Amino acid sequence: MEDEYHSVRSNTVQAMCDLSTSCPEYGMESMTHLVDMLNDENQGVRLLAIRSLQLISENVHLHEDQLETVMSVLEESNVEIRHSLHSLLSSCKLNSQVAVRRVLKGLLDNLKKYPQDKTSIYKCVQGVGDNNPNYVSLLAPEMLSKHPYLSQTEPSTDDSSYVATMILCLTLLNTTLLYFHSSTATLPNITFIFIVCYRNWFLSYPRSTRF
Repeated sequence: MEDEYHSVRSNTVQAMCDLSTSCPEYGMESMTHLVDMLNDENQGVRLLAIRSLQLISENVHLHEDQLETVMSVLEESNVEIRHSLHSLLSSCKLNSQVAVRRVLKGLLDNLKKYPQDKTSIYKCVQGVGDNNPNYVSLLAPEMLSKHPYLSQTEPSTDDSSYVATMILCLTLLNTTLLYFHSSTATLPNITFIFIVCYRNWFLSYPRSTRF
């Protein structure tokens, strides 16, 4: 893993990926080493490590320290690496509500820095929600505090951060886990909020950008 030749490091990463996909029990151990390779000096090695992590992400969960390393790569100037990382995050199973919040914050910061990545980040947020509905449902009250029905001024659908947050909330419509930790909230009211928000957001975007 620390060989001076990047071709050797690349081959090592590929071998670990192949072994992990054929033997899931090895996935957790290889995950640690593959995450470390995200800091490699060579972009090709970093890209291969990201794609390898995505292939084994169905079998293992990212721990908090590993997640921090992954999130740091969002600062990468190479667009291919950033988009590959979005794909990785969209397929990951996270291990806590805190981790989901951390990913959302990182993606929203990334959206401000690289607004041209908007479509890739939106798809990433959707994947995070689809793969972590339990934790997203726990964050729903916090995220919906920004909703126009709960505030005086309706946020603009031109606000990419607002749209990304609502996409995460809307993934809960695909599950039966939608609930609030509130004695005053009811499922029909929450569902109505989601549907209205989705309709307004969806219709505001050109057909070519919908997914």
